[in-house]
Amino acid sequence: MRSIFKILVILVCVFGHSQNKKKYIELNSFSSTNENFSDLENLDNYFINRKVIGIGESTHGTSEFTSMRHRIFKHLVKTHQFNTVFLEADFGVCERINRYIHGSNDIIQKALDEVVLFPWRTEEMLEFIEWMRAYNEKEDIHKIEFVGVDMQLPEFNLIELKRRLIKTNSVYKDSISKYLINTNFELINNLNLSEALAELLSKIKKEANDFKIDILITTINQGLGFNPKENNLKNANYRDSLMAYNIFNYIKYEPKTKAIFFAHNSHVSKTNRFLERKTAGWYLKNNFGETYFSVAQDFNQGKFNARNKKGQMKIVELSFGKKNTLGTFLSGYNKEFLFSLKNWIPENIELMHHIGSAYIKKWSYQAEVNFYDAFIFINNTTETELKLY
Repeated sequence: MRSIFKILVILVCVFGHSQNKKKYIELNSFSSTNENFSDLENLDNYFINRKVIGIGESTHGTSEFTSMRHRIFKHLVKTHQFNTVFLEADFGVCERINRYIHGSNDIIQKALDEVVLFPWRTEEMLEFIEWMRAYNEKEDIHKIEFVGVDMQLPEFNLIELKRRLIKTNSVYKDSISKYLINTNFELINNLNLSEALAELLSKIKKEANDFKIDILITTINQGLGFNPKENNLKNANYRDSLMAYNIFNYIKYEPKTKAIFFAHNSHVSKTNRFLERKTAGWYLKNNFGETYFSVAQDFNQGKFNARNKKGQMKIVELSFGKKNTLGTFLSGYNKEFLFSLKNWIPENIELMHHIGSAYIKKWSYQAEVNFYDAFIFINNTTETELKLY
């Protein structure tokens, strides 16, 4: 009997130990100015041998998500030879910033204003851009590239196309001007204007000897085929497939690219929900296999910037999340910042925050936990510092 009792005690101890094992990696900081990367070195096994790492955010207006991504990118640049940021913004609107980080004499706030979308027009992004510029000034060979991969703003991409046509002294540099009337989606809404522009773009593309002009024209044509009035699922699938294509297309020209994809969680996820919803991350996973790694960022409570139903910018504050959601589960570890693999999360935890640029309460959670490789958790969040003029 004693021997049986001893065996039972041992089994209970072993089982209890395995159940209480910490299934997370604590992170020391989210601050992008903190360059002590000893905590991030604990994640190297998950970052090594990756071509693209998607790091998302459950809201587009959370300061800590933005800064954490920037900090991770710095670590990957210095230790894993990463060299590119892919951003959920149009290629053309990011090119002026890309020239700036490569040393052009420009006013960075004006360059950032051209990105148009509020999630990226922040003090956090300005600091990151200045860091990239300073890094490139010291680096002779492995310079950083800042690349937009979205396609929603064809008029703004036309502005950049004209700049490049002027630079190359193209015969078409003046022909494009009549299409720069405004920046209010008139090209999309005017079919005849769009068809005439498409014909002009075809001529420019045939004669151009500049891969960035080729990418710009591809992006403009994608935007002309995008109808903001279409149903949400069709729009989402269209955008995501093209963001993935634009990443593939850029890497075709720059095969030494190793990148972080900065976007909303929904875009970096590997969602393929009943063949109805395919995300950019799903296409990236199917193209790059295990060299694509998807990380979502979520929180427990705090503040963030978002638009309301009327499109007005507001600071939203949320208290503790719902029970059995990712944020409340990870908050149980009593850590401010941590990293967790998907297979460390219990199967009954499926819901996570899903907010984006607008906050609508009834749509603020979705069952997405299964579509990522890992998670970064921030217990308490604050809003980004907007730079809107």
